[in-house]
Amino acid sequence: MSVIRALEGADLPAVAGMFQRVLRKERTEAPAALIDYMRRFYLEAPGCGGDLPSLVHVNDAGRVSGFVGVHILPMQFNGRQLRAAICSSLMAGARLLKAYLDGPQDISFSETANDISTKLWTRLRGVVLPQYSLDWVRVMRPSSFVLSLSASRMKSVRMLNPFAHALDRFYCRRMKSSERRWSGVAADGAGHGAFRTSQIDSDAFARLVEPLTAQFALRPSWAEDQLDHMLTDAAQRP
Repeated sequence: MSVIRALEGADLPAVAGMFQRVLRKERTEAPAALIDYMRRFYLEAPGCGGDLPSLVHVNDAGRVSGFVGVHILPMQFNGRQLRAAICSSLMAGARLLKAYLDGPQDISFSETANDISTKLWTRLRGVVLPQYSLDWVRVMRPSSFVLSLSASRMKSVRMLNPFAHALDRFYCRRMKSSERRWSGVAADGAGHGAFRTSQIDSDAFARLVEPLTAQFALRPSWAEDQLDHMLTDAAQRP
């Protein structure tokens, strides 16, 4: 009889193999580095285990056939402390996803989901929040952007590049340096409203978390060791 239970160390080769086939779309055997990474990420990292472990589905033959990774994230909502369960690397059917959602957490969410996972999630009364996506596009040069999309289907339109560049220059020069639009950036990039980038270390990032999230009613409330581990993991992720 098939069962759903907490992830164990012995399950990791099978889980890594599914990850390799299902999410990476590769038919090669899962490398040892991936298995070791999953051990650290799902079994040893702060916020793992306890009464909210990662889950596996074991079929009638005794083989691991589904997986959902779970991390506990302390959060606060208008000052009230909550415990969230973050779902990741979802390779599961409705039964396994429902087992995760039925856990003791106050709130459940996932930072990424493909079309299949999204359909499962919404069928179980989950909600999609595209406005909070980490993936977004800002068009810097609108004419060149449209032309590049067209060129992926008709290479001959690349001949129009000079005209697109000229139109973009005309459009952007008409913008004031203080204007902020999703459809272009002022030609005077040094003016107010321009964007600049600079590298910062993990300590500087950690100091920015509180001021950059204070405006939100629902926001993370990371313990120091959990945030440090997350930043280190992000820098070393294979």
